[in-house]
Amino acid sequence: MLFLINKLNGLIRIKVEGFKKSCEYLNVEYKEANYNIEQYDPYFAGLVDTDGSIVYNYTGNRIECNLEFEYNEYTSKLNLDNVIPYYKPAVGLRKSHNSIAFKF
Repeated sequence: MLFLINKLNGLIRIKVEGFKKSCEYLNVEYKEANYNIEQYDPYFAGLVDTDGSIVYNYTGNRIECNLEFEYNEYTSKLNLDNVIPYYKPAVGLRKSHNSIAFKF
């Protein structure tokens, strides 16, 4: 576990509370991640795979990528503006679901 905690420290952006508890239990100082996701960062692919979808909008003749997360202090820090060159996602808050959505 210590090996994994040390390798992931500074990279966890969403499941932070549980990770902080693991760091505390193993006496490892928690490192805050950079929430500005850079161009072509593989972290984005992981987000799409676990919490997103890619669909072809036939009527609009476009490919759409949608991500939706529980809205909290960590997901509110996510900045996906640089992931796809020349395109920024639409960001929406859904208070009824307590969620934040990014749409490309």
